[in-house]
Amino acid sequence: MQGKYVVADPRQADSLKQLSKAITAWDPLFSLRFSRGESLYGGILTSYGLSVGSTTLVYRDRREAVEPGDAVVMPPSVRVAAQPAADFLWVCYEGLPPAHLSGPNGIAAGFERFALASATQESTDQGRCRRVLPTTDLRHRVHCNLVETENGAPHAGTDLVELHYVLTGQGEARVGPSPDQLGGVLVSEGALIAIGPGVSFAPCNGLVLCTWFLFSEMAHRRRVRAAGVA
Repeated sequence: MQGKYVVADPRQADSLKQLSKAITAWDPLFSLRFSRGESLYGGILTSYGLSVGSTTLVYRDRREAVEPGDAVVMPPSVRVAAQPAADFLWVCYEGLPPAHLSGPNGIAAGFERFALASATQESTDQGRCRRVLPTTDLRHRVHCNLVETENGAPHAGTDLVELHYVLTGQGEARVGPSPDQLGGVLVSEGALIAIGPGVSFAPCNGLVLCTWFLFSEMAHRRRVRAAGVA
């Protein structure tokens, strides 16, 4: 599946299946799901979620408000309530959970929340960016930015899968095998653009994107070694 991409609506069951199948082909440890309701549960998987609406997450004695654009990480084998019922787009990771969310630590924590409101805004070659679950947090292989697109330059990741969920806006993004071979793709609110390794992508202006980076196992190991983390 190198050099491929998929654009679909993850809220539709058939589209979600197509998206998840493509992502698993690029990296067998990752898959997608979309949940709608009051109970959040990822089974044996570590689940990285995007909150599409506002809700309060309840786990044991803990209650925490969640807003659109926040990222939530749920370790395996926990069940969290959403009050009121809410929509979440989940990236599911089948490998070992981060050490701080493994076993009893994960059960005790229940979930992590990375608040969009706490992320510092900066200018990038894609537009105005807030690093919600930043790539500097090497505990995780999945990371999340919120980007307000403006004059986005073509870019490609050779050792990761990118997901771009359109929170608001519409227009023609550009996708292709190289920066000089880009074709137009119409996108609008609610669309998810799944970009395989090696594919070039440039967003159109005026989108608010939640962008997920899914690093391969080898790429993550290289990042950890480069940072000198034990």
